[in-house]
Amino acid sequence: MARPTKWSKEIEQQAWDYVNGGWERAGDTIPSHAGLCVLLQLNKSTLYDWATHEDKKFSDILSACNAKQEQTLLNGSLNNTLNANISKLVLGKHGYHEKQDIAQDITSKGESIKNEWHIHPTSVKAKDAEG
Repeated sequence: MARPTKWSKEIEQQAWDYVNGGWERAGDTIPSHAGLCVLLQLNKSTLYDWATHEDKKFSDILSACNAKQEQTLLNGSLNNTLNANISKLVLGKHGYHEKQDIAQDITSKGESIKNEWHIHPTSVKAKDAEG
């Protein structure tokens, strides 16, 4: 026989309160699923299970928590109140990635192709310069 669920309207309300600012009152720097688990005294697996059951109400809560986390990280990174390296790491979980353009040699038959630019001064007639 399965254990009875701990889910209740009270726990659901506590979870929404956490997402809507309770994470700051709880002393968290950013909202997170881990912070929500600590507040509710539950395992992550329980929250994720509830997200697929219990009328999927916790799916909305966890999605809102992720959105609030992303917003908090972006704002904190832009106004320099959060550590940029940690923000970049966590924002990677939200689909943000740093992209570097790396120049590569273009070759033709084993030889490098040179792309040379030459700028030549042109003379401007006095009449063109005035008008």
